[in-house]
Amino acid sequence: PPPPSALASLYDPAAGQWRPTGPVPTPAQQATLAALGSDQALLAGGLASNGTATGAAERFNVATNTWSATSTMPFARFGAVAARLPSGEVLVAGGGIGTAQAATATATAELYNPGSGTWTTAASMPVATADAQVATLQNGDVLVIGGVADQNSKAGTGPLTDAVQLYDPSTGAWSLRFVPGLAR
Repeated sequence: PPPPSALASLYDPAAGQWRPTGPVPTPAQQATLAALGSDQALLAGGLASNGTATGAAERFNVATNTWSATSTMPFARFGAVAARLPSGEVLVAGGGIGTAQAATATATAELYNPGSGTWTTAASMPVATADAQVATLQNGDVLVIGGVADQNSKAGTGPLTDAVQLYDPSTGAWSLRFVPGLAR
């Protein structure tokens, strides 16, 4: 694959246009992005230019149109999910660890505190997964759906999972909500 680019753009929905931002400090592919409110965003992890998972994290400031490095994630990963919680913290979960050519899905999760710029370890997901889909529900719970369950070879080529995992920020716990095809 081509090397990651430091280029980034911001979409202005009022104008219906994209505009370039300053360069991303740590270019990476398959990084995860989450809003930190209306004026900032967090970009975390990804595959670095050497094809290895990175734990780098950067914050984007809309007012200054610039990126700045923040503390590194405890676990380097790519293809993770990220969701802003009602507390303002960001949950980053799952993803691939290793390299683009030899990756393994992970169940680990971390919480990013934008006030202190620090990470803490969160409970692990029931099913290790990378490249999943994520949604924050109206009650603040985080739903992680599907993804690659075990990568073992080239990134993104392992078997898919139909796991539906729910993170409850009030308890800090995950639950496996529904897995089609398995006995209930």
